[in-house]
Amino acid sequence: MAEKYRICFRPQNREIEADAGMTILEAERMAGLEPDAPCGGCGKCGKCRVDILKGKKIGVVLACQTRIDSSMTVDTMYQEKVRKILSEGLTREVPVEPGAFPGEDQAEAKAAGREESGVPFFLMAFDIGTTTVVGYLLDGHTGRTLSVASRMNPQHAFGADVISRANYVLEHGEEGSRELRTCIVKAMNDLIREAAESAGVQVEDVLQTAVVGNTCMHHLFLGISPDSLVHAPYVPAVRKGMILTAEETGLKFGPRCPMGEKTGEIPVFELEKEVLANKDSGKRFLISRDMRRADSIHEKQGVVLLLPNIAGFVGADTIGCMVSAAFDRLEELTLMVDIGTNGEMVLGDQKKMLTTSTAAGPAFEGAKIECGMRGADGAVSHLRESDDGFSLEVVGDVKPVGICGSGLIDALAFLIRHGFINNYGAFRDPEDLEDPLACRLKDRLITVHGQPAFLLVRGEDSADGEEIYLTQKDVREVQLAKGAIAAGIQILTEKLGKKTGEIRHVFLAGAFGNYMDSGSACEIGMIPYELHDRITAVGNAAGEGAKLAAVNRGEFEYACRLSEETEFIELASESSFQDVFVDKLEFERAIEDE
Repeated sequence: MAEKYRICFRPQNREIEADAGMTILEAERMAGLEPDAPCGGCGKCGKCRVDILKGKKIGVVLACQTRIDSSMTVDTMYQEKVRKILSEGLTREVPVEPGAFPGEDQAEAKAAGREESGVPFFLMAFDIGTTTVVGYLLDGHTGRTLSVASRMNPQHAFGADVISRANYVLEHGEEGSRELRTCIVKAMNDLIREAAESAGVQVEDVLQTAVVGNTCMHHLFLGISPDSLVHAPYVPAVRKGMILTAEETGLKFGPRCPMGEKTGEIPVFELEKEVLANKDSGKRFLISRDMRRADSIHEKQGVVLLLPNIAGFVGADTIGCMVSAAFDRLEELTLMVDIGTNGEMVLGDQKKMLTTSTAAGPAFEGAKIECGMRGADGAVSHLRESDDGFSLEVVGDVKPVGICGSGLIDALAFLIRHGFINNYGAFRDPEDLEDPLACRLKDRLITVHGQPAFLLVRGEDSADGEEIYLTQKDVREVQLAKGAIAAGIQILTEKLGKKTGEIRHVFLAGAFGNYMDSGSACEIGMIPYELHDRITAVGNAAGEGAKLAAVNRGEFEYACRLSEETEFIELASESSFQDVFVDKLEFERAIEDE
C-alpha cells in the first residue's frame, strides 16, 4: 500500500491525503482544483508551475513533472481571473413549441396547463466548448432568455485540446472516462443551479435541455470512449441526434430533482453498448421528422436533446451554428468558420453544403505560445499602431501578464506589415530592416533561449516583472494553424467548383472569431484577403442553435436533417491538401525580400 502524505494547497486552503509517487498535478485535480495544463501533463507547455513552500524540495516546479515524496504546502500560483466567455450570437425567431415530454402526449401537455401562461416551465440550452461551457435558461412559454451562466470547461486540467483529453481517457481506461465525464457533468449541474437561482426559478420546473458540443466533448459528456476519434478512419461512435432523460445523463433538473439537490455520484452512462449495437434501429435516435418524443422513455422527468454530430471532428456545435443561420436556406455562397483548437468550417448555400475540420492546434487558445494565455485579465488582446510604434489593449485594463489569441494575430500582422519577418515567417536581422517604423523599433528584436524574438512588453511594464515577447517558435505555431485553416477553405471552395471571390459572406463563429480583428486575420493569410470586407462575427452561434432546438422540437429535427444533408470532406484523403497546406504557410502579404 502506497504511503500517504498531507498536501496543503494555497491560497485555496484545500488539504488532501495523496499517495506517494502521485504528481502534484494529479493531487490538484483530486483536491477539486482546476489547474491550467494545456499539454495534458506532458511537461511541454510550462503552464502548470507551482511553488512548493514546505517539503523535501522547495521552489517553483512543474506540477505535472513533480512527484510527491513528503508532506507539502504548495502555492498553486493561481490568479483570480475574469475570463471573457462569449454567450451571444447569431439567431432567428421560431415558434415556441418544445414538444411533448416523456410520459405524455400533446393532449396531456395541454391538460397539464403548460400551454397556459399561468403555469411556469423552463428550458435549458448548453454549449459545451473545449475551453468554455455556457448554459442558457429559457422561459418555456416565450423562449426568452432569462439568465446565462458560464465557466471554463474544467476538463482543461487534462489538456487544452481534444486530442490530449481523448488520449488521457485511452491511457487511463474507464477511470479516465469517469473523471472527465464527472467533471463536465458537475460543471453543467452547477450552471443549471446558478442560472435557476439567478432567475428565481425552481430546478424541478426545468423540463428540457438541448446540448451541443464538438464530437469529442459529446462523447466525453456521455462517457463514450473517444477511441474512434483518434484512430483512423476518425468517425464518431454516435452520430445521430439523441433524446435521453436527465437521469441517464447525470444532469440534475426536472420534476425528480428538487431545488438545491446536490450533485452526487455521476451515474455510468449505460447506453453505450446498446447505442453502438443499434445504430440503425432508430431506438433513442431521432431519424424521422415525425418522431416527436422518445417513446422508450416512460417516466416523467427532464428531457435531454443531444444534437447530432457530422464527423469525428465536425460535431454538434457546427450543426448548432448551421441551425442558427438556417444554412441550407441561404441564397448566396457563404462560408462559416469556427476557429479554435480545431477549425471547423462549412461552405455552401441552399443548393449544396460541404464541411470539414482542420487541426489548427491550441496556439489561438494560448497553448504552445511561450508567453501565451487564455483571454483572461492581464492578457494582451489587441495591438494597435500608434505614434510611438504600437499600443496594447489588455483584458481587464490591468498590467499585462501574457498574450491571448486575438493579440497574437494582431502582433503577427504588425510584424508582417512592417517587415520584421519575411513572407516565410523568419525574423529579419535588425540591420536588414527597411521600414521606417521598424527601424525605430529595432531594439525590440531580441534573442530568447537562442532564438530571435520580438519584445512586446518590457519587464518593468508587466504585472510580474517578466518580459512578454513572441519567439520564432511562436510564429511557426501560428503559421501551422493559419495554414491549416486557409488550406481547408481553399479545398472546400475547389470542391464546390467555385473561386474564392465568389464567396459572398463569411461568418466567424465562436469566441476567438468574435474577439479577433478580422483584418489582421486576413493580413496573415488565415482568411483570403479578398474576403476582408465580407466578414461578420456571429458570436456563439452554436449556443444559439442549442437554444432554438430547446425551444422548438422541430428545430431539433431540422438539426438532424442538416447533419444528413451536409457532405463531409476528409482533408487528409485529398491528394492536393499537403501541397495547398505548404503554400498557405507563407505570409502572402509580407514585404518581399529584395
